[in-house]
Amino acid sequence: MDKPYERKIYFGMAIDPIHVGTGGYTLGRVDNPTLRDFDGIPKIPGTSIEGVCRTFEYFQKLGSNKACAKGKKIREGNKEIQPCGNCHICFAHGFTRDDRSLQGMALFSDAKILFFPVASLIGPIWVTCPSKLKEQNVDQAAWQDFDESESCVISKHLESKLSGVGYLNFGWLLLQLKKKDGQVVTHNIKSETIFEVNGNRLKLKIEVSSWKKYLEDSLLSAIQSFLR
Repeated sequence: MDKPYERKIYFGMAIDPIHVGTGGYTLGRVDNPTLRDFDGIPKIPGTSIEGVCRTFEYFQKLGSNKACAKGKKIREGNKEIQPCGNCHICFAHGFTRDDRSLQGMALFSDAKILFFPVASLIGPIWVTCPSKLKEQNVDQAAWQDFDESESCVISKHLESKLSGVGYLNFGWLLLQLKKKDGQVVTHNIKSETIFEVNGNRLKLKIEVSSWKKYLEDSLLSAIQSFLR
């Protein structure tokens, strides 16, 4: 092997609501608060992703028994079952037996939000911000630098709806449209926009045409004062 490990990066789109709780409880309106990153943005921890992958691989019959999917000894009726220690699941994700154990060869990092759907008075809007675009080294020709004011850059699709108003109203947050020479500034981030991560040039690769068009048409790019 030329290198000790290989890093793979994936983009994904949730087509159903996701709630990853902290496992704790509060006295407020939400009994299981959403797990968030250090900057307050929701995330999916790598352990949750690994657990889903491990279970999926078990149902794909890549493990020898149910204990392989758990990674530890389990009890079925009056019988104890231990991970086999030799199958794909045990090798990739690790296991613990009475006689030996192994750390998984596959490591999973947290899934972070790149585009976040937010309700507005003109309907759902996909939101991102400069810090998130910079993290993924998005081609800067697809977006512009922003000042510290509460302004936003919108997709071309939204220009006809908002140019006459001059702002975007989320109900709880009012953002002015960024203008240059009297014209509303629009971005050109699309599903084919290049993301460069550790030298890898990637695209979103959204396969479902209806979702691809929906994302392109309703993406609101780079709100400086939101999701920072």
